[in-house]
Amino acid sequence: MLGGTYDRDLGTCVGQETLRSISQLHAELLFLGSCGVDAVQGATAFDSAEAEVKRAMVKNSSTIIVVATADKLSTAAPFRVASPDAIRHLVVDGKVKTSTLAQFKKHGTQVHRA
Repeated sequence: MLGGTYDRDLGTCVGQETLRSISQLHAELLFLGSCGVDAVQGATAFDSAEAEVKRAMVKNSSTIIVVATADKLSTAAPFRVASPDAIRHLVVDGKVKTSTLAQFKKHGTQVHRA
């Protein structure tokens, strides 16, 4: 677990100590959870502190994989985490419309149905 202040409501660590810890790491693969994933806005979050931590993780990762349920797709929360171009892989369930996935593919995102 990363250092920093644990936010019980978010279920994650946030703050400057967390960001310093992340700056010392590099991940080949980042499985990114997102409050919303949109082909225009990219991956987004509802909380600014959580978004800041996730942006730091994106910055220090080679490949971004977003796993999302149908209700998260084509929605955007207020704080951007990663641009659509940064998402290399999108894993979705079988309920997602093909037309929605086509928008992500235009950005070079590989789509996988689970």
